[in-house]
Amino acid sequence: MFFVVSALFVNSPVPLAAALELIGGYLFGFFYGTIFNVIAMIMGSIAGYVIANSLLRDFIETHFSKSIQTIKNKISKDGLFYLMALRFAMAVPYFLINYSGGIARMKFWKFLVSSAIGVIPASIIYAYGGSVIREIGTLDELFQPKVILIIIVLVFFALMPSCIRLFRKKNGVS
Repeated sequence: MFFVVSALFVNSPVPLAAALELIGGYLFGFFYGTIFNVIAMIMGSIAGYVIANSLLRDFIETHFSKSIQTIKNKISKDGLFYLMALRFAMAVPYFLINYSGGIARMKFWKFLVSSAIGVIPASIIYAYGGSVIREIGTLDELFQPKVILIIIVLVFFALMPSCIRLFRKKNGVS
């Protein structure tokens, strides 16, 4: 059930992928949570690619044209490495990356490799965060250095897309 829900929400405009990866760490612990998160994110990425490549191309291009066009242009130019960099940066929602790969008609194996490698850092971070939350038994444990550090890291990654957009807007970068 975790894999199905993850695959669906990874391709939703509602940013729930990070929450699902936290839940993966919480439910399954750090080691299995990381493995299950990676598998779930890859499954979701493949689903988004297939949806964009075959089923909803016109709808996606119409409703997300501005967001996807930039990514689409870069994918056609730099392909595998650009997609991997987007996933590493965790600044672009996965659904846009997945749909852009499909719309840009990126070769499936390149998309798969970049997705598999690209989702690993976030999966590790969120699985660890979920596993740390799982270990909190009292309010005092909430203020341990490792808990505070993981909360800071998670907040940083959650705010990064907004900060990047604000920086670009302020500096006139598109």
